[in-house]
Amino acid sequence: MPAYLRTSDIARAVRVHPNTVRLYEAWGFLPPASRSSAGYRRFTRFHLNQMRLARMALPDHWPGSNIRRSLVALVRHSATGDIPGALEMARAHLRLVQTERNYTEQAVEVLTAWVATVPLPAD
Repeated sequence: MPAYLRTSDIARAVRVHPNTVRLYEAWGFLPPASRSSAGYRRFTRFHLNQMRLARMALPDHWPGSNIRRSLVALVRHSATGDIPGALEMARAHLRLVQTERNYTEQAVEVLTAWVATVPLPAD
């Protein structure tokens, strides 16, 4: 693997348009890339792994707002290179997802019980 990766290398590896890589950097999902003497971005293996994390954590369809905020904060924190801190945030995110799932399961139970009391229409 070369010492530095180009924007197009990162984009090709995660199957996105090069502009997506630039946007992710601007949004703080990737750390700022160093620049060559000609001004081209010079990405590293860390950038590639961070881009993979961002694409996995932030799919095209957005989950609920609490989960989305947690994921965005996690990806941005990971971009700073503080992996132990990002890992702790990932644990907190897992707890949030488990709580949201419990709420959803409770709602299903309530709706299931309610539907059981609704009389069926006569044919």
